Amino acid sequence: MSKILVKTWYGPLNLLSIILLPFSLLFFFTITARKFFYKIGIFKKNKFKTPIIIVGNLTVGGTGKTPLTIWLYNYFSERGLKVGIISSGYKSSNKNPSIIKDSSSAKIFGDEAVLIYEKTKGYVISGKDRVLATDMMEREFNCDLIIHDDGLQNYAICRDLEILIVDGKRKFGNGLLLPAGPMRETQKRLYNTDIIVMNNSSDLDAPAIQSVNNKVLNSSTSEIINLTEFSGKEIHFVSGIANTMTIELALTNNNISYKSHIYPDHHEYSGEEIIFQDDLPVFITEKDYVKLKKNKNKDLWVMQLEIKPNKEFISKLDKWVDVGVRNEN
Repeated sequence: MSKILVKTWYGPLNLLSIILLPFSLLFFFTITARKFFYKIGIFKKNKFKTPIIIVGNLTVGGTGKTPLTIWLYNYFSERGLKVGIISSGYKSSNKNPSIIKDSSSAKIFGDEAVLIYEKTKGYVISGKDRVLATDMMEREFNCDLIIHDDGLQNYAICRDLEILIVDGKRKFGNGLLLPAGPMRETQKRLYNTDIIVMNNSSDLDAPAIQSVNNKVLNSSTSEIINLTEFSGKEIHFVSGIANTMTIELALTNNNISYKSHIYPDHHEYSGEEIIFQDDLPVFITEKDYVKLKKNKNKDLWVMQLEIKPNKEFISKLDKWVDVGVRNEN
């Protein structure tokens, strides 16, 4: 996502957005027709025997879907459920649904799929065709439930629970559809979903999570320390994710001066991006590091993202597990 578009989408209405409005109108007619064709049965909806959870959003870019998917895996696993996860393998070279293993390459199977596997060591399948990937998950692992990382707009898959995540800081930007704005669908979609969860919101009365970046892991020693250890120091911050706002705020709040080296989302690293002619520490995200695992040195630190849900979100999930999944199984 280019910096120009981000500035256009998340700032006041400007000339570029106005110029792009006719294309947004065309996009609106396209997605409306697509939904209608699924509704009347021209396009097939696929119902699976395993309960399906979709974690998605209405905007392009990082709202925290993958970290929340990882947290959900742990939440359901702790309740004794066998969980499978489907990732699209976005920008991967893999065409067929594939089971992620310890040896799986982020370049071949996608950075998000490999990150999910490394954080969960669970059943993860990467596949651009979510229907085929879900079929494989049911055949191979017989899970109690299957979570799709992203896929809110994939109406070929029937779902039992939708979790729609919203960036609590940026919200919906200018509120316009692509390409004049960041919206994949109109905000009316909010009224037709199960759980709306705000990321980094202080609202205690609605489902919400906090994305906390307070720790870093040394790539060479695996030592984990608090960000406060770098207070008053200068670092390099290298990132190829869609939204770095939360991380940069954490650095600022911990009095860490940083030189930003920002690349496009899902950037394919060569390794040169983290090499500098100085001795400053280099911070990268976990999503970036799955593509740089061979680069281990004492100056390379991996930021550790932690998801902290509020009681309202937990309550809604507990109710769904007891009423929905338990009865299904």
